[in-house]
Amino acid sequence: MLIFNGNLVLNHRYYNFIIVAKEFNKRPFKGKIFFKQLNILKYSSLPTLNDAWISGFTDAEGHFGLPIELGRKFISHYISITFELGQNGEKWLFVYLKELFKGGLLYTFTSKKPNVEEYNRIIFKGYKLGVNPVTLVFDYFNRFPLYTKSNIYTEWRSIHKSLKSKEHLDNNKLPNLLSRCETLNDKINYLKK
Repeated sequence: MLIFNGNLVLNHRYYNFIIVAKEFNKRPFKGKIFFKQLNILKYSSLPTLNDAWISGFTDAEGHFGLPIELGRKFISHYISITFELGQNGEKWLFVYLKELFKGGLLYTFTSKKPNVEEYNRIIFKGYKLGVNPVTLVFDYFNRFPLYTKSNIYTEWRSIHKSLKSKEHLDNNKLPNLLSRCETLNDKINYLKK
């Protein structure tokens, strides 16, 4: 309880914590009311680029994508590379992350889930002035490595490097690159189930 108190970022987690903390304060300990009540702190933690919160959140809610389109821009296969984070509600968080990383695209979708108004997402994709916004997260994940998605991230970074060196334009290297993308997409889709 003390670890969570004052250290939660997401609003819905904070409200859940308040309910649990109030119940904790009411319950007897060894037949008596606990001698010290838990003073519920206002949540004031914000993730930064100097802590591992975003890395942990990415392990739970992040997605590394490699969509493949056929016959786009005069090439046989066009491979996009994307990184995205999403969550029900919590729009403020994605506005904050966009400012923190100095990039990304914000999307809000109407939720199909009961009692949830919207689903928010930040996506790093495409090119802006010749720079792929996915590179904005590279330094962060180098400093705060992922845990459950570390292998996917490593291969995703490797494919980014291959795309940057224009392997997708080499007919001899393209089949191997497409195979790597499809294999990684299969792993990603398996984890999403």
